[in-house]
Amino acid sequence: MLQDELLESRSVSRSPTKRRESVYTSPSKSRLGSTANDKANIEPELRRRIGELTKKCDTLENRYRNLKEIGIVEANANMDKLRKQCESMTNASNNLIASLKAELEAQKVLGQQSRSLQRQLKERETEVARLTTQAEEATGQLSSAQTEVKALQTKLAAARSTAASLENAAAKVPGSAIKNGGNRANAAITAEAAHAAQFAQLKEDLYTDLTGLIIRDVKKRPADNLYDCIQTGSNGTLHFKLVVPHVSSANFESAEFQYIPLLDENRDRALVDVLPEYLTVDITFVRQQASKFYTRVIDALTKRRSTAAL
Repeated sequence: MLQDELLESRSVSRSPTKRRESVYTSPSKSRLGSTANDKANIEPELRRRIGELTKKCDTLENRYRNLKEIGIVEANANMDKLRKQCESMTNASNNLIASLKAELEAQKVLGQQSRSLQRQLKERETEVARLTTQAEEATGQLSSAQTEVKALQTKLAAARSTAASLENAAAKVPGSAIKNGGNRANAAITAEAAHAAQFAQLKEDLYTDLTGLIIRDVKKRPADNLYDCIQTGSNGTLHFKLVVPHVSSANFESAEFQYIPLLDENRDRALVDVLPEYLTVDITFVRQQASKFYTRVIDALTKRRSTAAL
């Protein structure tokens, strides 16, 4: 109904003069409608309604214009907000991309440095392994040299002892006995004994060279013989004494030998780590096991030990 009124009011409000002319100059309607009294009664009502509709139309037009202006303003404001947001997001994205690119470049540099450091580390590890091997070889050579020096010193001491013994034996022979023709036999015997002693020393030296065993001294005691021995090897030098009892021929095989190690806590610390436990304490064994005992001594002093085992 309101829509019909708006349409009617628009058609009427377009031309107030024509509207009045249509009201006052329409002979067809006046002839078909009614009398002049009826026209007089309808005209004020129509004017009132026309005025109301005109006011409503003006009000709606004002509202429309206001809403249109508000919509345009808000749209512009929203557009500005969106533009600012887009600009800020674009700037943030550009900054993020730039920072990611910079970080990527930094990571590339770090990766190159890391690969370079890894290569250097491998080279250093190889160099350390080579130097460690050289150090181990040098340590082994030094140990062998020290062992050889000790063996040579011991041999020198034994040779000097033998030479001194021979000189003492020769000095005991008086010069008058040598000049005397009747004592020439004694001189010959003494010379032969000295030669035999020298020959025995040569055999002992050969045995020492072949086995590394040096017999420093022999003491004959009432119940046994005491041998002062040194066994050399690549792992060290073992100083020990061996007691061999005097027995009859019937008990020769069952005679018990006694092994007495002479180990110094400071000097032989490295040697004690290599020796089996039974060679660091006093032990006894029968003559039949003497060769087995000596074989184990040789093994302990000559077999190469790995670094992990040590």
